[in-house]
Amino acid sequence: MEKKKSILFCIDSLEGGGAEHLLIEILKRFDYELYNVSLLILFDRGIYRNDIPQQVTWLAGLKDKNHPLRRKQYDVEIAFLEGVAVKYVAYRKSNALKIAWIHTDLYKLHWCKQFYRNKEEEKRCFNTMHKLVFVSMYTKKQFGKLYPDIQSEQHVLPNLIDRNFICRQAEVDVPIKEKLVVCCVGRLNPEKGYMLLLQVVDRLVLEGLDFQVWILGEGYLRESLLQYIGEHRLEHYVSLKGFLKNPYPYIKAADIFVSTSQVEGAPLVLCEALCLQRPVLATRSGGADEILEGGKYGVLADWDQESIYVELKQLILNCSLRNELSVLAGIKAMSFEPSITMSQLYKILVS
Repeated sequence: MEKKKSILFCIDSLEGGGAEHLLIEILKRFDYELYNVSLLILFDRGIYRNDIPQQVTWLAGLKDKNHPLRRKQYDVEIAFLEGVAVKYVAYRKSNALKIAWIHTDLYKLHWCKQFYRNKEEEKRCFNTMHKLVFVSMYTKKQFGKLYPDIQSEQHVLPNLIDRNFICRQAEVDVPIKEKLVVCCVGRLNPEKGYMLLLQVVDRLVLEGLDFQVWILGEGYLRESLLQYIGEHRLEHYVSLKGFLKNPYPYIKAADIFVSTSQVEGAPLVLCEALCLQRPVLATRSGGADEILEGGKYGVLADWDQESIYVELKQLILNCSLRNELSVLAGIKAMSFEPSITMSQLYKILVS
């Protein structure tokens, strides 16, 4: 019998982000007859820890330097998120096939540079990787602008989307709505554009439009957003729901799904909204353009108040347009196939 290949996944935490959720979905579908899988969570925190499959050996935190998981040699070591995970795998002494996963537009939002002494150190770490995996052609292209001469083998692997699972989960605890609902999902961070969205909502409310906005997610902008909502008397129109492990009932119940991100590599939640056949409005963030194929399967707006205002107002007022986009969303969702994604991943794991 052929020996199982040993795989180490490394990630900074399992907090409620798209990359963290994606990792759990991949681990749920791994072929454990062929692979021994370990997971190192560098910082001991995260909502998804209870979702790690029982077949996975895992360790949270770096305090125990003698833990077998840290000392073990692996066939493949995967840094599943930019930043500290890439640095850890790069400096780890081993003969493993080293892989780094890039989820975002590092050229526009180089958020992980804080973990390196300088740009040259980060470049060296990426060059240590035998392979780089990008979640979209867009993220690959943008990475090439940041580091045009990286020697690592490069692959594009779309996010794993299980539309059947998403649709089943959407039937649990369906929320009650009183009027037309706009739904958004994502961390309450500046790059998600929620303050811009609230400015648009304020304009539409002043014009007499009656609707609700559900924002699902947590982040350090919560207090600033609540302050704006209070100052502009939007309490009856905007609701911050916090982080929800299962956002799908809210997405399905909504009449419109909106993403106002300034930067996105391949927005997972946008694909999930398409699976639930929600009319989608997204700002041109690179990854959203690619998923919606330039506006074929959803409405694209520029990342400015006027453009979002015009497109959102049209969607709120035009029921027939929403119905048309709902059909198109369902057509696009048919292209998401988890088994194909996993098959492509297994090929990448071969040195």
